[in-house]
Amino acid sequence: MTDTNHLKTIEKRLLWLSRWMIHHANHVRPRVDGIKTGGHQASSASVVSIMTALYFSALRPEDRVAVKPDASPVFHAIQYLMGRQTREKLENFRGYGGAQSYPSRTKDVDEVDFSTGSVGLGVGITALASIVQDFVRAKQWGEGKLGRMVALVGDAELDEGNVYEVLQEGWKNDLRNCWWIVDYNRQSLDGILIVGTPSGVTLAPEGGAHQSIGTPLIGISQDGLAAFEPAFADELAVIMEWAFDYMQRDGENAPDERTWLRDETGGSVYLRLTTKPLEQPLKRVDDDFRQGAIDGAYWLRKPGPNCAVAIAYQGAVADEAIAAAGVIGEFRRDVGVLAVTSADRLNAGWTAAQRERARGNPRARSHVERLLEPLPGHCAIITVIDGHPATLSWLGAVAGHRTIPHGVEHFGQTGTIGDLYRHFRIDRNAIAASVIALTAGRRAREHETLLFP
Repeated sequence: MTDTNHLKTIEKRLLWLSRWMIHHANHVRPRVDGIKTGGHQASSASVVSIMTALYFSALRPEDRVAVKPDASPVFHAIQYLMGRQTREKLENFRGYGGAQSYPSRTKDVDEVDFSTGSVGLGVGITALASIVQDFVRAKQWGEGKLGRMVALVGDAELDEGNVYEVLQEGWKNDLRNCWWIVDYNRQSLDGILIVGTPSGVTLAPEGGAHQSIGTPLIGISQDGLAAFEPAFADELAVIMEWAFDYMQRDGENAPDERTWLRDETGGSVYLRLTTKPLEQPLKRVDDDFRQGAIDGAYWLRKPGPNCAVAIAYQGAVADEAIAAAGVIGEFRRDVGVLAVTSADRLNAGWTAAQRERARGNPRARSHVERLLEPLPGHCAIITVIDGHPATLSWLGAVAGHRTIPHGVEHFGQTGTIGDLYRHFRIDRNAIAASVIALTAGRRAREHETLLFP
């Protein structure tokens, strides 16, 4: 039996150290991109007592723990007191290469039993791990004591569907040696209000599965859903005005011959937004902008007659694409910048127009075909998105242009936006470097620093 006085002393130290980590990340460490680092202070403080009793009294060597995502500061503080974590990593909490926002087996240096980069995972993985343990023991493939699989669960995680799916699996397989400890703290309201999952690695300090890089592809593939990712507030205003009308439609009219989209049928609307501050353009009220934002894209910077390179971007990387165009303009002619607000609607209109031409209507032209028509055949298209590069890489197939895609194929690393943009090569220098290295044209000595920083 552990002395409870000793546990109270440890509890106080863990509470102070975990609060210090969050304070240091938000108020002491330089904030280079002006965005709050966060750290879920309330919903991690609520579990300090539970984790103190668990790690310093109840756990045995064979037990394994899935720590709820928001309790990461407390977990790292425990590992530090045990000598398994460094002060440098704690000071860089939610920073690039530092202690991760959510416990990660692949990116943390301390002993993480289960990665819990998204809510609800702990419940599922502990139940399944216990079932697998029983299976291994039944087959006589292993020896030793049976461990207890423990999940520390936030009350908001009980809203996740996978929790109830795994309950059925547990019932069917006579679940045992599995603890689910629910932290009923009513702190699930300290997040921000969002319309859609925030953009990928732009949600830099969060890490984990919150950095959704696949949602743009889901938006393209999901039937009955119009998926948008605006970068600027005026784009969002235009799209929302259209969306409130679109969601109430139930007509069966023929496709619009301007876009070949079946907008009259209506449907659901998904907005993939970002918390990243972006400098807003001057007020825009022209019809090309308004209609283009709804149809999926418009020329933010129209290409010249001898355009050698066009940059097509979607979402939060707008500032990087615009800045890259400025750099590229010094050594490539008539650079164009295409603002994509919906790869989903662009792609749907293009494929629908092709089907219509195959049926014998040669006049069927989609919005994206008309947009790319001015580009000469030798023009290269550079695509960039904080998401999977396949979201925009198909643009080259529309009119046969060479395409160089930039995007994110992995996720889970914490850091500043600048750190992660550089790491995944979706920053302005990486875009410019691709143009220098992979397209025909002049390359001066001063450009070498972009290729070899």
